[in-house]
Amino acid sequence: MNILHIAGKMDPRLGGVAQAIRTIIRGLEGMGIHNEAVTLDNPQSSFLTEEPLVIHTPGEGRGAWYYTSRFIPWLEEIVPALISSLYTACGSFTAMRYRDCSGS
Repeated sequence: MNILHIAGKMDPRLGGVAQAIRTIIRGLEGMGIHNEAVTLDNPQSSFLTEEPLVIHTPGEGRGAWYYTSRFIPWLEEIVPALISSLYTACGSFTAMRYRDCSGS
């Protein structure tokens, strides 16, 4: 199973959702589940080079909702590769299951 965690910010100094995702990932990896995260932080953020997790950065989000026009096209490109995804946003967890578009 593949899980993609989505958060506006993943900077570890912020705690909150960013820390919750890291804790969830550690627990799920112990069960053999592959995890990746996507954040709308600045792709040049220094914490990303020190991060042991796979964190994607499609573009920096702006405003209170971390909007970037790059996010949806990036998500549409990566979702077919995922069998199931867990979206983590604003502290809410919604599980979604996608058909494996590769045919397997």
